[in-house]
Amino acid sequence: MSYPAVFELIGIAGAVVGTIALIPYYSALLKGKAKPNSAAFLIFGILASISFFGQLAAGADASLWFAFVLMVNPFIIFALSLKTGLKTFAFKDKLSLMLAVLILVVWIFSRSAATALVLVVLVNTIGKYLVAEKAYHYSHGDVAIAWVLSALASILAAISVGRFDWLLLLAPVQNAITVSVIAFIIIYRKRVVPIAG
Repeated sequence: MSYPAVFELIGIAGAVVGTIALIPYYSALLKGKAKPNSAAFLIFGILASISFFGQLAAGADASLWFAFVLMVNPFIIFALSLKTGLKTFAFKDKLSLMLAVLILVVWIFSRSAATALVLVVLVNTIGKYLVAEKAYHYSHGDVAIAWVLSALASILAAISVGRFDWLLLLAPVQNAITVSVIAFIIIYRKRVVPIAG
């Protein structure tokens, strides 16, 4: 088996793990147990779309499998969260959404995948802060295993790049770090904060 084929398999494995990560999340969401921040997932969907097409323009191949999963699923979660999620649209949510739209405009006019990807990672980090904040206050309304598996999928996506290319590694490494922090917050807070009610 050639090296490119190995990296392709690792990329596919990342997409599979990323998809499996969503099964317990979707289940909890449909049962009304998970309470995602609707605004954050709309922002993630927009950013993930820019990231996917930016990585494609920058020459990504095997790592695009997980990027595709990251692009589609936030929109599904957003749609489902309109029924059971947290529908707050605070100033920080509006600001994040405006930044996401600004990135899209900058990318369209600059035609620079590198600029778009760097800006996406910055704004995505802000969006992950919104989720981390929600997880801190409402840890029992989230599914830790989904975030742990998403971190693993991100690591596999980073490995599937197959070379040191900071531009292609930026998004999966950032995602691995931020979702790991979110998973830690959920696990820790569930241990120290009793379920209300």
